[in-house]
Amino acid sequence: PEKVNILDVRTSAEYVFVGHAPMARNIPVTVLAEKWDAKERKPAMTTNPKFVDEARKHYKSDDLIVTMCGNGERGAEAARILKAAGFTNVLNMEGGFDGEHDKDCAGCGVGKLIKPGWRDCGLVWTWSVDREFFHAAE
Repeated sequence: PEKVNILDVRTSAEYVFVGHAPMARNIPVTVLAEKWDAKERKPAMTTNPKFVDEARKHYKSDDLIVTMCGNGERGAEAARILKAAGFTNVLNMEGGFDGEHDKDCAGCGVGKLIKPGWRDCGLVWTWSVDREFFHAAE
């Protein structure tokens, strides 16, 4: 475990208010774009322009990094970005923190759990924030 680096790429708000693995470092792969996405009916997000630079501050290019997001999608994108930037030992955690849910359940909530996430597997998680691992927005 001391050789595995868990990189939580969700927003800082998700990291704090939804919970996180206590050993996971938070570096969001996406940030608010400061505009509204009318089609999706939510704030628009854009790739964090400082994501790779922040990762380089904390990890060497050959460190074992496991990316984690909510359901595995942003984690996969973060892993692709890190690999393209020269990180050689990057994996994505399928199911992320919350698990992957069936999207074919319009209007009935989150839908059936397809892949369990960190929390669903009964792994330790917390709402407590260790300042060393938390990404504070500038």
